[in-house]
Amino acid sequence: MTLVAVSTQRSAVIINPISGTGGRPEVARRRIELAAAILESRGDKADLFVTEYAGHARQLVRAALARQASLVIAWGGDGTVNEVASELVFRDVTLGIIPSGSGNGLSRELRIPFDPAKAFHIAFSGRERVIDAGWTDA
Repeated sequence: MTLVAVSTQRSAVIINPISGTGGRPEVARRRIELAAAILESRGDKADLFVTEYAGHARQLVRAALARQASLVIAWGGDGTVNEVASELVFRDVTLGIIPSGSGNGLSRELRIPFDPAKAFHIAFSGRERVIDAGWTDA
């Protein structure tokens, strides 16, 4: 008899199809296909979202949280990561990052690889780290 471990974790991947693509739709398409393949291979309960406009990632995070996501992965640059993290801050939900922007400051600081497959591996099985977050009404 073979036992297969099934993850009970619900994940969501939020992809910015423009970040780091140089405006090439085929890059965005490959990004979506890779994310779907990785999620399927893991057998996780997962949702795959694609942003359509600035600020959309925030709405998609709220949708993921409504579906009980415990891991939300942001695939984009610092702006996308900021939108996703802003909705997750002070919640018991893990943020994963797949860097693809021009600067990727947070990803560089956290030493997240720029290879998407390696970054996904870390998002799913890496060590969780608590980082500072602040709030201002300025």
